[in-house]
This record gives sequence, structure tokens and C-alpha cells, in this order.
Amino acid sequence: MSKIQTLIKRASAGIRSEMCHPTEGYKTAPSGDADWRNTKYEILTDDKHTVAIGDIVYHRIRALRRIERPFGLPPVEPGDLGGYVAVNTVPYGDCLSYKGDCWIADEAFVSGDVSGDSQVTGHAHVGYPSKVSGQSLISDYAQVIDGAEVSESMVTDYAQVVGRNLGGLDKELISYYHRKQTQVANHSWIAGRARVSDGALIIRFSHVGGSAVVGGDVQLRKGAVVTGGVTLMSERAFVDLCGEVIDEPMNMWGFPTVLVTHADGEGGMHTAESFGGDAYGAVLPYIKAEYTVGTSAAHKIADIYGVELEPGDGGNIAICVSSYDKDAGYPRPVHVSPVTGIAYLDRPTKEEYEEFEDNLDEIVKQGREKRYKGRKFPRRTPEQDETYRAQLEEATNKADLVYWERRLRKYEPGSKSAQVAEYIIKNIKSEMDSEESSDA
Repeated sequence: MSKIQTLIKRASAGIRSEMCHPTEGYKTAPSGDADWRNTKYEILTDDKHTVAIGDIVYHRIRALRRIERPFGLPPVEPGDLGGYVAVNTVPYGDCLSYKGDCWIADEAFVSGDVSGDSQVTGHAHVGYPSKVSGQSLISDYAQVIDGAEVSESMVTDYAQVVGRNLGGLDKELISYYHRKQTQVANHSWIAGRARVSDGALIIRFSHVGGSAVVGGDVQLRKGAVVTGGVTLMSERAFVDLCGEVIDEPMNMWGFPTVLVTHADGEGGMHTAESFGGDAYGAVLPYIKAEYTVGTSAAHKIADIYGVELEPGDGGNIAICVSSYDKDAGYPRPVHVSPVTGIAYLDRPTKEEYEEFEDNLDEIVKQGREKRYKGRKFPRRTPEQDETYRAQLEEATNKADLVYWERRLRKYEPGSKSAQVAEYIIKNIKSEMDSEESSDA
């Protein structure tokens, strides 16, 4: 890029700054591939604005034009300093796109790819080769690393979204076990000290918070919530939480509630309700409908993004599975750490602990005999399970049909979007008709 072009770019943005450093010459300007009309930042390469972390060198950016930012953040004015981007260390070139209103602010470091209207603020980190796109917010001390993908979602506080290294793995094995990259998308929110990793998929107004860990072949959708002291991992079976809530504080010994499906266990699909069965030790035997934590999370996300919840997005009803009866309140007082914000059930006194040890066998026996409100946890027969799945699929198809019919009414007749919507509606109706004929 010539000096004249560099001068035109900076002058057109209204920057009053010296164009030449007395000892280093001209500072690094935007790449030659960037349209000068859309150029929004320059990269400062002097020692004052350079940080080396390991083998990666980061340089601070400076705005060349006004940028309007979402999420109620103040606009960026020409001349404002931003965060740090890696230079000449990533194969795709610019870490921060010149298109859209995306911006890296404060002390944030980015070696990944930030585009759209995404905002990376505070001390957040987006590492290579992770991608943050759409209208996303990565703030505070949050991390998106190791190839994870975040789109139209938020990662805040101390949360982590960690990708998977798929290099060298057998493609057929990856496909068979649905092992894809870790993704957070479609207006979801990862907060607190939560961690999402190992190919988990968090979509559609779902929320992971507290000290929860979600990883493996796990999917949260339509307003599902996993929060508190919960570790939900799946090595083989597909765990699908659709509008379900798991909300557990750390137990009285400071340990999380661990829910794991092992590689040598049964395959198939599992819901949150599955963890109340004997096959998983009846870890979550209690069920509560209309749990407000699930509905409030979906509504809060919708308010932040200024969108309306569609039918089935978790705003109307949420089913919670738990290790104790939610209607009766917490089994013990809850203590929240003033340092970490982690919620714990209060530890037992010495007398309570001795009584617990003396009656442990009886407690285990009662736990096997009793389930929700004194009734045994219902164990479905294969026929009942098949009927349940059919009813669930029918309800899902009806919700999808309502959604796409509403979208079709918004599209211009004959447009490409309308044709796509009509095609999807046709397929949904065809699938519903085939199910009715098979039932008959």
C-alpha cells in the first residue's frame, strides 16, 4: 500500500495524528484488501502498543471512524484505542473484520476471527482458530478458544467455550458419533464460571451458568438451562435437553452433581428425565413443571436482543429435574461464596454427619423405594417409550409448523425466502401425514 493511499485512508476518517513515527516510519495501516471507504481501524506497531504472549505478537488497534455498537455499549469514536489483535500469525489474515460494527475494546486479546456486529470487551480472549460472528458479546474475563464457534450469543463473566481438535481423527468415526465442533448459537448465553467444551451444542435461548460444565455429545435447545454445580458430560449417548432445566447448587461437601454417560454405556438419546432412572443411580429423581429459572433465562436473553420468543423457545414452560423436591424448597440453607459466587448447600454439623453415617444404609434403601412425592419413578416399557417419542415428535412438528407459517406471512410472496419457507412447510406437513397414516 502506498503512502498516499495510507494518507487518504486516515484523512478520510478524520484522524488528527502524526503520519510518521520519528524512528519507525509509517505505522501499519489496514491491509490492502480492505476497502478504504469501509476501513475502520489501524494497527499500531510501536513498542508501546505491542504485547508478545508466547509465539504470538499482539498489536493494539485504533479506530478510524465512528462505530455504533449493540448491547448498549457506547459508540467508538475516531481515534479511540481498542484491544489487541494478532498480526501475521493467523492464516486468514485480519482477526477483526472491516465489515459490520464488530469491535475489540479495552484489554481484550484476539487471535481468532471476529466479524459481524460482535463485541469483544474487558479482558476477554478469542483464540485461534475460534470464530465469533453475528451480534455476539464476549466480555469480562470470558474465553472462546481452541476452535469453538460463537454466533448471535453471549459469553460473559469467567465463562469458557472450548473447541475440539479434530485434526487426525477418522472422519467416519466423527460422523458416526456426531462429534462436531463446540458451538454456541441462536441467542444463547454462557455466564458465571461455566464451561462448554468437547463438541457440545448450545442453541436457541439456552443458558449455561453458575459453575456448570457441559461437554461431549450434549445439546441444549429451546430454552434449556444447566446451572449451579452441575457437570453434564456424554462420551457416547446423545443427551438432548429441550426446554428442560437442571439447577443444582454444590452439595454439602462442595462437590458438583455429576451426570455422565460413558463410552461403554448404552447409546441412543437421553433427556434430562433419564438421569432420574435407576440406570443412572436416580441422581435427579424429582420433576417440577413450570420452573421459573428456565422461563426467566429465555425472557432475559430475548430482552437483551430485542427479539420475540417463538412457540417452544422456553418462554412459557420449563420442566426441571432435581435431586430434591423443588416445591419443598432447598433441603439445606444455601451459602453463596462472596469471592467466586458459587452456591453451596450448607455443610452439616458434626452431629448431623454422625447421624448420616449411622443411617446411611436406611437412607439408601428409602431412596430406592421413594421417588417424586412418595411414588416410584415411572419406568416406561419399550412400547410406552415409543409412544412418548411419537408424541414429542408430533408436538415438535406442530411448533415448527406454526413458526414457519408465521415467517411465511412476513415474506414477500414469490421471494426466495418465501419459497424456502413453503418448501419446509410442505415437508413438515408431509411428515405429519405419514405419521398419521402409519398410526392408522
